[in-house]
Amino acid sequence: MAKVPISVKTIEGKPITVGEKELVPVARVISVSAGRWGGFLRIKPVAVLETTPRGERRIPIPDATMRTVAAILLVGLILPLILVRLALQTSEVLNETSQERS
Repeated sequence: MAKVPISVKTIEGKPITVGEKELVPVARVISVSAGRWGGFLRIKPVAVLETTPRGERRIPIPDATMRTVAAILLVGLILPLILVRLALQTSEVLNETSQERS
């Protein structure tokens, strides 16, 4: 059976006890194998599991980098469209003004 070149796993780290709380880090591991040329490995923290006498809850870790990159990409796609639209409107106004003067 052939080895799958891409793997995505969610793993839990070693529990850390603080007072009555037990904290367990949770991470997503993405690995891409490129055969004999090496590969790529990304470990991203995604949450912390908090266990207390009152119960357990999952505290998510937001990905601020991804949000920032998405915002930059969005601005990079929309801003040129707005600028082209403004340039076209300006050229139409200038053409109308020059035709009226003629």
